[in-house]
Amino acid sequence: MRRLLALRDLVHDAVEKITDLVEETHESVARKPVAMLGMIEPLGSAARAVDSVRRVTARSVFDSVRATNRGVQALSDLGVALTVKTLEQARQLGAELPGEKLATELASTPALAAWTERAESALNAVMGDFLAARENGLAIQTSLRAHEQTLILTPSALAAALPHATGKLCIFVHGLGCSDSIWRERDAVTGTPTSFGERLEPLGYTPLALRYNSGLHISENGRALSTLLSELVAAYPCPVDEITLVGHSMGGLVARSAAHYGKALEQSWADKLTRLLCIGSPHFGAPLERAGNVVASVLRFFDTAGTQVPAKLINARSAGVKDLRFGYLLDEDWAGGDPDAFLDDRSHHAPFISGVTYGYIAARFRPLADGKLGELLGDLLVQVPSASGSHDNATRHLPFHMGHVLEGVHHIGLTTHPAVFEQLQRFLTEPASQALARDVLSAD
Repeated sequence: MRRLLALRDLVHDAVEKITDLVEETHESVARKPVAMLGMIEPLGSAARAVDSVRRVTARSVFDSVRATNRGVQALSDLGVALTVKTLEQARQLGAELPGEKLATELASTPALAAWTERAESALNAVMGDFLAARENGLAIQTSLRAHEQTLILTPSALAAALPHATGKLCIFVHGLGCSDSIWRERDAVTGTPTSFGERLEPLGYTPLALRYNSGLHISENGRALSTLLSELVAAYPCPVDEITLVGHSMGGLVARSAAHYGKALEQSWADKLTRLLCIGSPHFGAPLERAGNVVASVLRFFDTAGTQVPAKLINARSAGVKDLRFGYLLDEDWAGGDPDAFLDDRSHHAPFISGVTYGYIAARFRPLADGKLGELLGDLLVQVPSASGSHDNATRHLPFHMGHVLEGVHHIGLTTHPAVFEQLQRFLTEPASQALARDVLSAD
């Protein structure tokens, strides 16, 4: 019911936004002939008078569409409220509601639940900031999860949900448009679902996963994760000795942002952070998002309806997506700036936290033997220099303590690939200096 109501609200919001876009386009088209005629008197005076009438009429029409749309929404709200009240009364009387059993069974179907989760995560990636601003029920709320269940961060609830809790925590952070299920795959032998986290349990780790709205700014999600970890440590069933953050793609940037704010705000969990691993993370941005910015900027340059409308649609993508243009981690990277400015890199230096071991895993989908093509493609979404913290400007280079480049793995495959798990184990068990030396030797 929550999702259905939120979807209905989204439809009404879409009608309003489309009306705004049509009105802007209408004004853009009408403005040009009036401006041209305005330079020719006495036609100019007549054209301006006619245009004044047109603007008033057009405005009333568009306002009527908006009023009708919101009126329909208000009426449906009353209808839903009445229906819910009637159903509640029927349940109290013990009446069997038609279709309720079938609806419950459908909602609990694993395939349908998985599809719904993926669709919701993808929607949040594209317009999660808009959903959150509208307080739409489809906006994902930040939460920590274990065994695909949301954790309630109270001592009693955590003790019940994590009966075998240990003092070593490993938090997995998914990327753009994904959810915590991205870390799971079916075992090739048994067919049962498994994940990196579950495979770490024999090493004494308690694995948890973050689920968040990836359409929000990365720094907003970093702050939210930092707050959640403070609440987790305060309510955890046993003393926390160490925390490891593992982030895939955008998740690596969210993890770095959380570490920054945890330390800056002197939150208790930050002292427990020992390791942070970024898997396929675009520390200096992703080429696909930069391409989107270039296309939209070129379209905006031409003052025609045929270019302005597509530009507005492209620029409607979420704040989280736009942060991936240059790998924004901090509030000051985006605050007060034009998010659609042409290739305007406003990123600030976010130094690694002292005492924390940082690692990366990058990938080339095409082998290094393919030369420039392999470097250009990277893992198909993130290039190796960006994922490994390598920058042409030496002052911006990220001094990772450990790192590894995999061959023949694509971006999404990094979340379940056996070779990635091997590197994760190595990252958790091998001294940083020894591992870094090994990487340098193997690269040579």
